[in-house]
Amino acid sequence: MTMGKLRIIPTGPIYSGIKFCVDDGLTDQGPDKLAITPVGGMVGGVGGFVGNGTDAACTIGTSADVAWWYETGLGTAAAWVKCPSLAATQIIFGQASTDAQLGVKWTISATPALKFDVSKGSGGTLAYEGYAALDLGVNKWGFIVVVANGSQVIQYLNGAVIAGQSSTWNGLRDAVNASRGVSIGYDEGSASKKWFTGPVRGARMWDRPLSASELAYLYKTEAPAFAQGEAP
Repeated sequence: MTMGKLRIIPTGPIYSGIKFCVDDGLTDQGPDKLAITPVGGMVGGVGGFVGNGTDAACTIGTSADVAWWYETGLGTAAAWVKCPSLAATQIIFGQASTDAQLGVKWTISATPALKFDVSKGSGGTLAYEGYAALDLGVNKWGFIVVVANGSQVIQYLNGAVIAGQSSTWNGLRDAVNASRGVSIGYDEGSASKKWFTGPVRGARMWDRPLSASELAYLYKTEAPAFAQGEAP
């Protein structure tokens, strides 16, 4: 089955507080219409973001558009992902410089895991982070969500809380480098870049923590498009 369009219209109460919503043409359907800039071999308009693991990514807006993570500790990040290779650490979302990072990290070591952290300061002092074992599997679509609620990080896979996860909370930090917004598919501040391999679709961020019922609803309404392995 060929990959078709995943159409998300960010309207209604569930999209209150939406900061951006990336469609399959790599344009922002959110209210602020943030600029999305391809990086390296990334080409938009061909079925969403597809990372090649070596040089393809994109950036969204500037740090002013993601500063709420640091200033309030509240937010939600969500995306549909499929990873054909689990051989290395790969970035889904990132926002990085030499001393600061906002990222949903796809971390693959002895055990597949999803890591989320926000850091700021010399040496990347952690503001908060979460870690969860993640058995998404190879070449399987998964709806990954991270919620920061002001005191902890909660991670979801396919509409349900990932069991056995842990999180730490060390206080908030100042906003970061004004030249960098959110990235999809790589870590701009890392020497290796940690390029993502595979598609990322429906990438979204809110400036508020979504509830468990809201996340279950999003998964239920969007999952049929991925039931056959690709969106129809």
